[in-house]
Amino acid sequence: MKHLIPIISSVVCLFIMSCNTETSHIVLLEADTYLEKEKNDSAYLLLSSIDEEKISSRDDMMLFLLLRERTNFLTDRKTDTKSLQECIDYYKNHDDIRLMQAYFYKGVADAELKRDVRDILENLKKAERIAMKYSDSVMLNKIYDNLAS
Repeated sequence: MKHLIPIISSVVCLFIMSCNTETSHIVLLEADTYLEKEKNDSAYLLLSSIDEEKISSRDDMMLFLLLRERTNFLTDRKTDTKSLQECIDYYKNHDDIRLMQAYFYKGVADAELKRDVRDILENLKKAERIAMKYSDSVMLNKIYDNLAS
């Protein structure tokens, strides 16, 4: 039964999306919840069902891009670092927590692509500063784990 809840929830979200031409902010938040609970495949399925062209607000588009790239990274799919940079540019003026996530995933995606070490460290250190500001021990552990490797 415990394993059916994410499936049922995904089906309900997909039904809601099919009824509306607008992408629902609630569906994006549901995908975010899946990622926080490490249900990465459920988040991937939900996000892959969203038609980007139907996302009406810039806020939702940036959230979609960030969630999609987090999901891609966590499910070993190709991560688009340009989308993550776009999220960084946007969230600098909007949301520290999302900015922290964008810096972190940009840093680790760049590390996997063997990009400039200075850029990788700069992104991870920026994520670290925000995580320290909010006492986010989970993110700090992820950051330190990646800095150590």
